[in-house]
Amino acid sequence: VSSALERASTVAFVAIEPTAGVYSFTHDQIQEAAYTLVPQEERPAFHWKLCQILWKPVSSKEDVCKLPLIVGQITKCVSEIKAKDDRRKAASILLRAGRKASSSSAFGTALSYLQLAIDLLGKKRWHENYDLCLSLHNLAAEVSYGVGDSVRLDGLTNSVFLYAKNYDDKIPAYSMKILSLGSANKLQEAMDLGLEVLRNVGEPFGR
Repeated sequence: VSSALERASTVAFVAIEPTAGVYSFTHDQIQEAAYTLVPQEERPAFHWKLCQILWKPVSSKEDVCKLPLIVGQITKCVSEIKAKDDRRKAASILLRAGRKASSSSAFGTALSYLQLAIDLLGKKRWHENYDLCLSLHNLAAEVSYGVGDSVRLDGLTNSVFLYAKNYDDKIPAYSMKILSLGSANKLQEAMDLGLEVLRNVGEPFGR
């Protein structure tokens, strides 16, 4: 493979990225032409193989550089990610990507990553991957608030209220619920819920 890449670089089909240590096509049309050589039905498996190569342990610097590449492969090979450990790993990577996108205010992108991660964990996600699932739901609720999707936010927070192991784990979801109610001008409901949360954590506050 390395010799083939070197030959391709000599004719300017690909170039090496010094910071990431990976090769990339020098032009989108070259990449598209190469991609057409992969049969449609084989592409998910093709992307899954690339994904497995890319997410092997690397240095933290390389890891940051490779994150967008790995996420790009995951989104194209979901049907091939079947083992529970692989689905958990993919979901963890998507959570990282969701955090990065959210911090850049790319809320739509972040939400797509987080929802895919939740879906990858399957129906037993709360029982098998509690901490990861809680983090995904809390961040997805924040992002939903950022894009003004109150319906999705309600669904995410309701899941947390239903499956959280203790009241402290529900606090971030309650915070987002209160903010959402306030944004919808449901000020009385927001205030009532806030007071209820304070009472439940031992901090009663009179009106």
